[in-house]
Amino acid sequence: MSIYSLITPVEFINLIYNHVDNPEITINRHIEISAPAESVFHLVERIGGDNGWYTFNWMLKLRGMMSGKFKPYQREYKILTVGDDVDFFKVADIEKDKYLLLKFNDNRLDGVFGFYLEKRGVQKTMLYACTYFGFKNSSGKLYWRFVNPFDKFLQKRMLSNIKRLSENMI
Repeated sequence: MSIYSLITPVEFINLIYNHVDNPEITINRHIEISAPAESVFHLVERIGGDNGWYTFNWMLKLRGMMSGKFKPYQREYKILTVGDDVDFFKVADIEKDKYLLLKFNDNRLDGVFGFYLEKRGVQKTMLYACTYFGFKNSSGKLYWRFVNPFDKFLQKRMLSNIKRLSENMI
């Protein structure tokens, strides 16, 4: 059992701050799902690679190519561990059925994208998606101005699709 087993949403946010210096941009969304956390995490853990991001995968591939970080590859399913590649992210931290933190770092941005699952009874889960970015230079701010409107839309749609797929699994 991890020391984070009883982590709260506030503790999750603090965990994110351990991976991003001075985040300037935050996007936090959540959705209630009528499925157990294990079913939801099953989808969260399979994100990226051939499975895609549960929404407009071509947009996310384009974003990765813009950052110079996207290296298309086939990611066979495996249990993720810290340091694994997930498209243009690296797994920064993970706890099964609880959370997944993905680290993004290039010459413009330092950021984290994470999922946090909060059990709300046997068949209910609150899924949070959090994006935190800090800028390394002015080109980072320009890059973010371009992708920010898409990021908000993509995150909302991603959560809706994970909800639909999770609820259809049970």
